[in-house]
Amino acid sequence: MPKLPAKIPQWTVVSVDWDDASSHSGAYVVSKFLATYKVVRRRTCGYVLRYDKNVIITAETDDRDTDIPDQECENITAIPMAMVRGIKVLK
Repeated sequence: MPKLPAKIPQWTVVSVDWDDASSHSGAYVVSKFLATYKVVRRRTCGYVLRYDKNVIITAETDDRDTDIPDQECENITAIPMAMVRGIKVLK
């Protein structure tokens, strides 16, 4: 497990590198699937909504140039801490 920050305040902007435990549907021969499976490494950037020992939840923002403050976000991503490989505080 990589060394991660003990605390990250809400609304801090972060970049999170994590392994995606993506699922596959359909019929597979297990031995062939396991022989060819590769972990998908993801990077998510956004505002921290929640950070604890179990999960980090981030919210991406709308990037439109406007004077109206954002009242909604584009995507919310919940990442189990067991999948996190690194966190970089951006702001």
